[in-house]
Amino acid sequence: MGSKRERAILLLLLAAACLACPKRAVAPPAPAPEVKQAATERTAAEQAVFLYDRGQYDEARRILEGLEREGTLSGPLMYRLGFCYGRAGNEAKQQEWMRRALEVLQQEAAASNTLEVSFFLANALANMGLLPAATKTASEATSRIEKKEWPPPSRALDQFRVAKLYADQNRTDEAIRWYRLSLDGFTAEGAPAPGYVRWARRFLAHGAIARGDFADASEHLTALAALGDATATEFDRLAVARIRLGKWGLAAEAWGEAVRLDPANADRPRYCKNLAMQAEMLRSLPTNSPAGSPWSELSKDDLENLMKEQAAIARQAHADAARLPPGDPEARAALERALADAHPVFVAAALEYALRNYDIRETAFLGGYAPMIFHASEWQLPPTDPPESDQN
Repeated sequence: MGSKRERAILLLLLAAACLACPKRAVAPPAPAPEVKQAATERTAAEQAVFLYDRGQYDEARRILEGLEREGTLSGPLMYRLGFCYGRAGNEAKQQEWMRRALEVLQQEAAASNTLEVSFFLANALANMGLLPAATKTASEATSRIEKKEWPPPSRALDQFRVAKLYADQNRTDEAIRWYRLSLDGFTAEGAPAPGYVRWARRFLAHGAIARGDFADASEHLTALAALGDATATEFDRLAVARIRLGKWGLAAEAWGEAVRLDPANADRPRYCKNLAMQAEMLRSLPTNSPAGSPWSELSKDDLENLMKEQAAIARQAHADAARLPPGDPEARAALERALADAHPVFVAAALEYALRNYDIRETAFLGGYAPMIFHASEWQLPPTDPPESDQN
């Protein structure tokens, strides 16, 4: 092994060699292919559009501001910059750039119109309150597609634009068809476009609710919630759709989200959530009123009277149970059956009342049966005391 002195000399020589050698730089991690492509292939304008379409509005805005200083912004890019300012909360800048974009878009449309220009021009006109002009612009654009003057859109983003232009004309059926095509396209292309997907989902969901297609509404609102951008109102609509589909537990979850998002205005979802939880506990609700009429045929007064009647049955059952002599199981069983019969009728009537946007909180409070909505135990008799055992 050698002497200690030899080993010490060897270590000193190795240290000196290491110091003399230049240090090798550690290479940074390779960028993702998508980012690498953006850095090497996209122009600044293309990168701004790429980020904008992905919902990265702050990053897109910084690039667009640089292009603006160079004086190279087209009308669509000006519109995007205005939108980015709006997302950042700068309304004054948003309006300024919307006005500037409108002027340039009108010039571009007159010189050489395209689907993109028409889309942003219609939006800019609508944002400035010029609705008849926006509708006219939208109509002219879709007419060119229908007449095959413009090629049929194959990209998801262009299909979305066509859908929006039809919606601007209140041509709902055509808008629905194209929005569905765009959603399928975004999925097939694997291109995240959260802003456009959210818009399409909202349009389709609201239309589905309006025509009573609660399965379709639930699908789009559930997808919107998964994107993390659903409002308290949209969670309420999702809960309504789920109630109509008999999905009580999932409806309670949606109303819980509505409470979380807007607790200061959550009386309705709080009451509805508890009713949905009771429906889940009951496992089923009657499809008709005790008289045999579908719930949809009952008036507001009919529903209020039914809730009062069932609540009165519950109160009477509790009062009678308190007066029962010990050792009368048949009488107690009869009271339990009365509660069991009244409970689902009460919940079904209350949910129907709430689903029609009547004020369930005020009605339940004035009727004195709000506790029966928040405490399912109100629909059960308290346990009897066990009989005292004889002690010798």
